[in-house]
This record gives sequence, C-alpha cells and structure tokens, in this order.
Amino acid sequence: MFLSVSETPCPRGKGFCFLGDVMALRLLDIDRDLEAFHRFLSDFESVKYMMQPPVESKDETLAMLTRWTKGYEDTSWAIYDPPEMDTLGRISMFRSEDGVWEVGVMLLPEARGRGLAADAVIEAMRQTFSLKDTDLIRADIDPENLASVRVFERIGYVKTGYDKGNVTTHIGLRDSVYFEMTRGAFEARYGA
Repeated sequence: MFLSVSETPCPRGKGFCFLGDVMALRLLDIDRDLEAFHRFLSDFESVKYMMQPPVESKDETLAMLTRWTKGYEDTSWAIYDPPEMDTLGRISMFRSEDGVWEVGVMLLPEARGRGLAADAVIEAMRQTFSLKDTDLIRADIDPENLASVRVFERIGYVKTGYDKGNVTTHIGLRDSVYFEMTRGAFEARYGA
C-alpha cells in the first residue's frame, strides 16, 4: 500500500524530496549518487536484464547516467530511506522511441524486497502525470525478471503485449513483456 508523500525541501541536497514513511525520492544528483550507481551498474546480477553488460569503471557509470538523465532531469530521481540519505536506487521517466512515456527503476541488492520499487514507481508516476502531457506510462520488462513483473502487476499495470526475441542484450536474444497504466486508472487507484 502506498503511503502519502509530501513535497519538502531536500536536506543536504538540491531541489525537493518526496517523503513517505518507507521511501523517499529526490532529484537525481549524478555526482552525489555516482558511487551507489556504480555499485549497481558494475554488478552482473543487478544488470542481468538490462541492455548493456556491467560497467568496468566509474567513468563508464558517469557517462551512462549522464546519457540517461540528459533531457529528463525533472523526471529522474534517486530513491532513499528516510531519514538516511544513502542512495538505494534510481527511478526515471523518459520518452521511448514511439513517444510514449516509459518508467525505469533499479534498486541496489540491499534495498530489494521491501516494497521500495512499488512506492517509488507510484510517486514517480504521480509527479510525471503532473509535470508532463501524457495519459499513459509504459513498462518494458524482460519476462524472466519476475521481481520487476510482480512490482508492476501489484501496482495495477495491465499487460498489453509480448514480443518474442525482439531485443539483443549482453546475455543474448531476449523477449519483452509490456505493461501500461493510464492516467485514469492511476487516479482511480491512487488519487490525483
């Protein structure tokens, strides 16, 4: 269940934080968050279902985060536990090649299994629907990434498609399962 979140000035950081009882979001700060994301992006199990293999250097991590965030600074957040400020993950909203807004979320191993991903997706959707002119947010997931599939099903996303062998990643030819949630479905479930 999602807990109410309030917008407050971010302690020791720029921008605003969205604070709840079990998780918080703040705008991504690449310099501040680099170490945590390097731990994630250099770990094979953490990037298993991503396009690229594990990075080998912090320079690669920096380049990747910079590329992912460029143009999406207002829809890229770090996930952390209040009152601690340690980065536990990242969530971002971005436009896919067909113009649909898409969500991406990643959590460090020690942050998994606590409901943080679901709460972060819900709050990121709330912010994106308020900031952007979109009525739909999509998730494109490797169907073998069962933890991620379960997160989106639990939130209320609807499975809308499946492509077999549509993408080649660092572990080979992979399938994609697509989930979507409309603004109307989101507001009916979680409020405006």
